Amino acid sequence: MHEQIAYLRRAENNRKDRKEISRKQSNVTANPFLFTKNLRGDKRLGRLDCPRQENRGYLRNVHFDENREHDLGDPNTLMSSDHQRMSTTMPSRSCRKSETSSET
Repeated sequence: MHEQIAYLRRAENNRKDRKEISRKQSNVTANPFLFTKNLRGDKRLGRLDCPRQENRGYLRNVHFDENREHDLGDPNTLMSSDHQRMSTTMPSRSCRKSETSSET
């Protein structure tokens, strides 16, 4: 008896879900712009909770480079030869595969 009730409950839920899905699909095809507008919800106000000066100061501290106006010089001297050598020597793919296969 319990199994039959559980079976009928699942069947009802599946029927409801299919009906809901078909209703949403018809809403999307009928008016896709309205559907996306409803998904996003109400428009948000563009108000800052903190003072504008505090916001500008934070952005200046995070993104400002003190040496921005200084010339970097010759691009070839920016990277040392050791750094170039290390960046060009990458392990082979077979090496990576053997490492990952040995871990599993």
